[in-house]
Amino acid sequence: MHKRQPRLPFFFSSVHNVLVNKVLVAHMLCLAASAAQAQEITVAWRENPPYNYTEQGVEKGFLLARGKQIFAQAHVPAQFVVEPTKRIWAKFRVGTPAYCSLGRYRLAEREPVMQYSLPIHIDPPRIVLLSAAAARQAHKYGKVTELLADPGLSLGMSDGGSFGTDIDDMLKSAATKVERRTVESPLMMKLLAADRISFVFADRYAWHYLKQNDPVAKDIVAREFPDMPAGQKRYLVCSKDVSPDVMHRLNAAIKSMKITAQPLTDAELNQ
Repeated sequence: MHKRQPRLPFFFSSVHNVLVNKVLVAHMLCLAASAAQAQEITVAWRENPPYNYTEQGVEKGFLLARGKQIFAQAHVPAQFVVEPTKRIWAKFRVGTPAYCSLGRYRLAEREPVMQYSLPIHIDPPRIVLLSAAAARQAHKYGKVTELLADPGLSLGMSDGGSFGTDIDDMLKSAATKVERRTVESPLMMKLLAADRISFVFADRYAWHYLKQNDPVAKDIVAREFPDMPAGQKRYLVCSKDVSPDVMHRLNAAIKSMKITAQPLTDAELNQ
């Protein structure tokens, strides 16, 4: 005959139940935190060779490769998608969750809707690319400020895009007409070659790529100017809901890469 186990007094039974409930709640919170950490992040990038681009359906570009390496090294699940610049900023403004974008400049007006990583790339100073007709008109100018003072010229830039704080500030007082187009860099070069716009502020690596890969380069003239601002830093930007832990791991991966302003080699550019 089995002996009956003595019943715990009510007080001890209640304490036991409370402790069990607390353990269950703590376990559920841990599971929820783990799920949040493991949540896949969408990383948007724009067509901008040789930084990020597609060629015959294959994703290429040295900065895109670096971005994928950062997320892999940080053990943060991510899906990389190509989207136009204007759509990317619209998604940040409406608070799209678990959302990041690759290779962006740091601008004060964007701070309220996103958080920034450590720099993932440092640009060299930009050059000016002009249409053949604009090059003849602008040959007398020796400074960027003189170029921007000519109301007969037009500057092309992507709608929603930026050249970085220094050049953006110069444009605020420019007499030159700024043509904002809903196209990315490759199509902007075609507009320039066709003299639909007068000039663009171009990335040196993008110009190097264009000369090697696109015949429109023959109809474009490159100019150097001594007052061109220094190259800008590019960042990984993420929506505000991305956790501090995830940002810490991404920054740790970036820090290990030792990002510098040293010019990239041809091998690095052709990733």
